[in-house]
Amino acid sequence: MEKLTRGIDRKFAAVFTKTAVYKLVKKHPRELFLGIRDNYINIYYRRLRICKATIVDGRFRAEIASRYLGLNGSEGYVDISASELARKYRRIRKNIDKHYANMNKEKDMLQRLVNNNNGNRDSEWVCVDIKYRMQRGSGAEPDPVKFDIIAFTKVAPHRVALIELKCEAKTIGGKIGIVKHLYDYYEFFKSGDFENYLMPELIDIVRSYGRVFPDNPHMGAAISADTFSKKPEFFFITLEDTEDRAKDKLLRHIRDDVPGAAENNLTRELGFDITTQNDEGFNPIFLFSDNDSRFINMIIGDDNYQIGF
Repeated sequence: MEKLTRGIDRKFAAVFTKTAVYKLVKKHPRELFLGIRDNYINIYYRRLRICKATIVDGRFRAEIASRYLGLNGSEGYVDISASELARKYRRIRKNIDKHYANMNKEKDMLQRLVNNNNGNRDSEWVCVDIKYRMQRGSGAEPDPVKFDIIAFTKVAPHRVALIELKCEAKTIGGKIGIVKHLYDYYEFFKSGDFENYLMPELIDIVRSYGRVFPDNPHMGAAISADTFSKKPEFFFITLEDTEDRAKDKLLRHIRDDVPGAAENNLTRELGFDITTQNDEGFNPIFLFSDNDSRFINMIIGDDNYQIGF
């Protein structure tokens, strides 16, 4: 696989930081999240992308889904200027609140959790990406691993957290449940892709944030591979469900020695139990809360969590 990185350069940042969209993001840090991509920026509201911003020939260019503008029956995307997007933000927000955000509670909770954390000076962590997908060298390669949230500690040496979020116990099983993600994360853990691929991308993302938000003391050029841990930490967060119910269901999908264990539980698949110390060194941390993300202000370390089984 070709080594790929992602980010925006100083010229991009210089143009973007003079736009009305940038001012909008700065004005609403608890509502909007800016995602650094490969030579473009996504801006999310309630984890729905309201803007894909690029710089073309030195000029700001953006597109938005037609439906978020209230263009009923419209599909696809339309171009929108920075000033128009800022001017219509209240309408966009209202349309999403009324028609779209409640279609996926998990997405909504994810961004609220991230924004709450990043707005909390007391949090040990800063979240730098949501819905991260490692890039592929070509379309012929298999789908890459995905992480709901990537965070790192504010103080060096920086620990890196790769986080999966689920809402309610019913989302634990199935083809896209936590167990599937646990298996994918284990494969990623073994592969060496953290140091070889994700780390260079993470460094580019953090440096790009430093160009966009130069007053943020946790972002910028001082970040390098030498300041990061060589291994990531894996966290699985389950919200808005009775902790005991979520724990019981998850254990049945992970372990082989509990009543009602699933036939294709993870211990049978991997040959070892990830909930105990093992020779592989793969020990994800499980966090549970019966609250939703409105009441959680730290992505990791919040008092609302119960840790482990």
